[in-house]
Amino acid sequence: MSEAQFTDERLREALRDFAEVAGDGSGCPDSDHLVASGRGELEPREERDVLLHLSRCTACAAAWRIAREVAAPVEPL
Repeated sequence: MSEAQFTDERLREALRDFAEVAGDGSGCPDSDHLVASGRGELEPREERDVLLHLSRCTACAAAWRIAREVAAPVEPL
């Protein structure tokens, strides 16, 4: 398993754990969709659906922000 795959899996696990603590998550996107959205990898319709959900769900919005930060390229010093 590469470092990137390990990081992706750890991120997905953390998002799943976060959703369990925050609520039942029954209407929430799965962690794969949150990660893909945070990376800008979703189709426009899927992205719109995720962003609409984030406007109503503070737990997913927080998880999405974490996914976005982790996915952001690191700027050289």
